Amino acid sequence: MVKRNRRESARRQAAEEQLRKSEQRYRIMFENNPLGVFRMDPEGTVLDCNDKFLELVGAPREKILGFFGADLGLPGMRQALNRALAGEVAFFEGEYPLADGRSRFLRIVYNPVNPGGASPTDLIATVEDVSARKQAEEEVRTVDERMKAIFASIKDPILVHPYSPGFGHGTFSEVNDIACKRYGYTREEFLTLSVRDVIKQDPDQKSQAVERLKKIMARGHMVFETVHVTKGGEEFPVEVSVSVMDLAGEKAVLAVVRDISERHATQEDKARLESRLQQAQKMEAVGRLAGGVAHDFNNMLSVILGYCDLSLMHVSPDLPLHKNILEIRKAAKHSADLTQQLLAFARQQDIVPKVLDPNEAITGMLGMLRRLIGEGIELEWHPAGEVWPIRMDPGQINQILANLSINARDAITGNGRIRIGTCNMALDETACLSLANSYPGDFVVLSVHDNGHGMEQETLKYIFEPFFTTKGQGEGTGLGLATVYGIVKQNNGFTTVASDAGRGTTFRIFLPKFHGNSEPETEPRQYDAATESGGRETILLVEDEPAILEVVSTMLQQQGYNILSAATPAEALRIASRSDRTIHLLITDVIMPGMNGRELAGRLQKIFPGLRCLYMSGYTADVIASHEIEEDTILFIQKPFHQDDLLATLRDILGRT
Repeated sequence: MVKRNRRESARRQAAEEQLRKSEQRYRIMFENNPLGVFRMDPEGTVLDCNDKFLELVGAPREKILGFFGADLGLPGMRQALNRALAGEVAFFEGEYPLADGRSRFLRIVYNPVNPGGASPTDLIATVEDVSARKQAEEEVRTVDERMKAIFASIKDPILVHPYSPGFGHGTFSEVNDIACKRYGYTREEFLTLSVRDVIKQDPDQKSQAVERLKKIMARGHMVFETVHVTKGGEEFPVEVSVSVMDLAGEKAVLAVVRDISERHATQEDKARLESRLQQAQKMEAVGRLAGGVAHDFNNMLSVILGYCDLSLMHVSPDLPLHKNILEIRKAAKHSADLTQQLLAFARQQDIVPKVLDPNEAITGMLGMLRRLIGEGIELEWHPAGEVWPIRMDPGQINQILANLSINARDAITGNGRIRIGTCNMALDETACLSLANSYPGDFVVLSVHDNGHGMEQETLKYIFEPFFTTKGQGEGTGLGLATVYGIVKQNNGFTTVASDAGRGTTFRIFLPKFHGNSEPETEPRQYDAATESGGRETILLVEDEPAILEVVSTMLQQQGYNILSAATPAEALRIASRSDRTIHLLITDVIMPGMNGRELAGRLQKIFPGLRCLYMSGYTADVIASHEIEEDTILFIQKPFHQDDLLATLRDILGRT
């Protein structure tokens, strides 16, 4: 019995020693684990944890032991722990804030312990700091986004193909949006194509391509010229720069494709482009000439119209002289309109741009256009739905339509048809290659088509030149289409024309889409002599043209205004300095010898603070702007003007003082 007890005691001591050593090994492994470790009971209460775990979470042991699942308060952590308590291995990652303001990204793996049973008897969780990995992933993501942005911003097509011995037989792995537009494929379609699908269907081209691919694989880079083809079958010469690159850790072949159609232009194409340049230079020269004569011509017209208005006030309508004066006035007005057409061609006339709905503007003109073209010609109107807004002077769009309609009417013999339409059109660089003088952007296109006799190609070269006409003597001035050309250029647009002898003509006017909010529009106040009396205010009138000074002075004096006249700015300053009365308004020419109108107004406003000023000029808008006079910010009247226009402007100004 004693021996048996001794044997049992020895076995028990050996088992206890083995258990002690096992627990010692477990503790060594537990404490020295490079990962944070904590142990929980089946209810999820933390029973133990190592120092590494305390270091990772930055908390003392007493705040961890006895709490549920080392709940760090991170979203989703509780759900992962519940899955582990149900018997499955669960993972969780989250960003844990430390007490010092920093944070760590932790990965926790919950391992249920199931010795001999389905329900866990224990839970062991390991915790790893994966902040460095997460930071690296974020850096890779940022670089990837930057590369995608650069990839999308390049204006040439880019084609990417995986690097492999079978290169040329597989499919593209990536293309940019420009490539899709130029070749006419969707991105999904493009990624099913190979290099052979975009090369011209020519045995020589394909064999050359295979040889080039071998050289690219050997050298790593190559630049060459070849011919590519679009989905629609269009062939175009290209310069291809091909490189073997490392993209996202994998080798790839990247090709940048540049369209070199212009470089390969024929001699005939080059001659045509040179002719266009010469034509543009000739148009600019004539435009400068038109602007140069406008000032003197407008001054003379101002005198003629002024004396006509004064004479009509004193001649009975029953007398033949009254009719004669009206005819003189009519001729002067027609001359003024002719000047405006010249300035429209020169792109220098005074304009007041407004935001317009093109469809509404054209609809309002249809009645006038039908009267203009006559009963024998049918006028069709085809507006597009939801056409974009444009910004231009309403009178200019009227001029465009009137001139194009008259031109179309004169091209039709007998009965015929004129079709006017609108549409929206977005042009990219590829589309601009086939449109002369165009540029990329969003445009509203106004088209005017007729089924008249059309024009030969030789005639088309000259149709926009001023004074060029195919009509007989006395039937046209040759300024209609030149006016259209000038107006469209002034509004940053361009014009195309297609015509063949016997097949009619189509003009297309491309006007830029307006990007912005509509602006409030106000109608100018009209002077009504029957309801408005003259004034009694004192006006200082400054004009270096004696005839205009006299006629305008007479006009205003007859309306009751007190007029102080000066032929030069220096004389105006002398009059103002010794005047014993208040000057209510300054009317001054803009450009005068010695001092311009803006400078004169500034000098006089020091003598009479708050003095209002009305500027007048026969010069074109661009010349006026060069003297710091902006019509849209100041009070301005363009010569030549009628008496009623001047009086209405004065009452509007003086009524606000």
